[in-house]
Amino acid sequence: MYGQSKNDFNNYPIRNSYFVEIPHIFGYLRSYLSHKNYMKNTAKITDFFNNGSLIILLKTFSKTDMREFEKFVLSPFHNNRSEVIRFFHGIKGYHPGYSGRGFSKEEVFDKVYPGKKYRDDIVRRLSSNLFKLGENFIGHRSLMKDRFRLELPVLEYYYTTFTDKLFLKHIKELSSYVESQPLRNAEYFKNISSVEEINRSFMLKSDPTAKTVDMEKETDSYLTHTLIKILRLYAVMISVNKQYNKNYDLKYLEPVMKMAEDSGFMTSKAMEMVWLAIKLETDQRNNDIFFKIKRLIEDNYSLLDAEERVKIYNALLSYCFDMKITPGKDLDKEEFQILKQMLEQGLLIVGNTMYSEWFMYIFLSAVRTGELEFAEGFLEDHKLFLPDDERSNIVNTAYAELAIEKKDYDKALKLMALPKYQSVNEKLRLNQMYMKIYYELGLSEDLFYQADRFKHLLRNERSLSKGVGVIARENFVKFIIKLFKIKTGESDQPLDLLKKEMYESKILGVKWLMGRIAE
Repeated sequence: MYGQSKNDFNNYPIRNSYFVEIPHIFGYLRSYLSHKNYMKNTAKITDFFNNGSLIILLKTFSKTDMREFEKFVLSPFHNNRSEVIRFFHGIKGYHPGYSGRGFSKEEVFDKVYPGKKYRDDIVRRLSSNLFKLGENFIGHRSLMKDRFRLELPVLEYYYTTFTDKLFLKHIKELSSYVESQPLRNAEYFKNISSVEEINRSFMLKSDPTAKTVDMEKETDSYLTHTLIKILRLYAVMISVNKQYNKNYDLKYLEPVMKMAEDSGFMTSKAMEMVWLAIKLETDQRNNDIFFKIKRLIEDNYSLLDAEERVKIYNALLSYCFDMKITPGKDLDKEEFQILKQMLEQGLLIVGNTMYSEWFMYIFLSAVRTGELEFAEGFLEDHKLFLPDDERSNIVNTAYAELAIEKKDYDKALKLMALPKYQSVNEKLRLNQMYMKIYYELGLSEDLFYQADRFKHLLRNERSLSKGVGVIARENFVKFIIKLFKIKTGESDQPLDLLKKEMYESKILGVKWLMGRIAE
């Protein structure tokens, strides 16, 4: 049967006999599926090179990375295998795509061992060795960029070898370096504590009674580092509990918060901002805390590294979102300013990629605040930063949002029909977009059908939190239907009563609904 057209089930004999026995049908089916699995597994086995770890890693390297990696491979200190060097030279010419004519494991093998018969095990071994060198190169390069991590072992070496003169010289230089750094984050306090710990051990050699040893700086620095790290973790857990279907235990949060407050935040702006950010995620939050954090981060953002800044900004944005679903309390302009700051500080582009949700967040924030010129410029300037497999979806959705804003609903519907939506966020966004368009066009059947689809999606999506994720969207569906019925004369509910009911609810899209009432 393998002589027939492969992967064509219609060509098998069962198609030509109406009274074929059932066991024969299943026999042919098993043979067919077995053949497909065999071909699939064979493809996986023979494709270890093209889709293997080494090629995946090398595709991430830039041209500059490859030049530096070549130096690393050629260094006898890091690599003493000449065949690995030849192997590297055999594949580097195919960078960055590692595809196309002439690229195969056999071709590369021939370059490394001219005239010899191809051996799969050798290519596997060389790939494994070069891949390990690639990982070592990444770690080594990272270490070379971090002077403190590079030099701390030197200080420890001088201490353990009793090279006191060099120790004293090096600890002075390393301490000066740490103090000269602009960051005053958790890592800074950890570094201070590490230096002080080695210094204390050194001092005890000549002063066993510890009369001249002052442990306060080491202790305070370590405590500050620890409190910042713990508070940051609690901030993340609170945020996840709130947004998703999680229930992390926060039983130790209160004593940690009190310790930070009682210590005066150990004179650390970083700790104070994280502490306030947690407040902003609790029932004690208010606009005063929001604007205090906003001022602190604007004045002190250079004291924090990128990751810490993102966490503080996220707390501010989370509060903006909560106000967005509360009628009459939106902070849309402040939200847009925060996102612009994050963009200007380079916090939203990782490598050469901007995650699609950040892209849409900035774009929609600009649209919602009437900054259409900024939105269109941002779309054109940053769309190439989107992941390749998501770019078309996101760009078409963004253009559709612009079309809705400009009341060009036909264009919006055409654009929305192009993408194949996969993620939950895309589906949620799309449902609201369709409902807005059907409302504006007065398409009652389409609107009610879309409302049912939206409610079905919300009922079945387990990842969404009940309050923010589900109820705020269900309320949008409820009130747009109520408003539509008033608009079409099916309901005589007074608009004032509808507004009162809306002011007592959490609604994602409340500003748009209020705009329709105003019309």
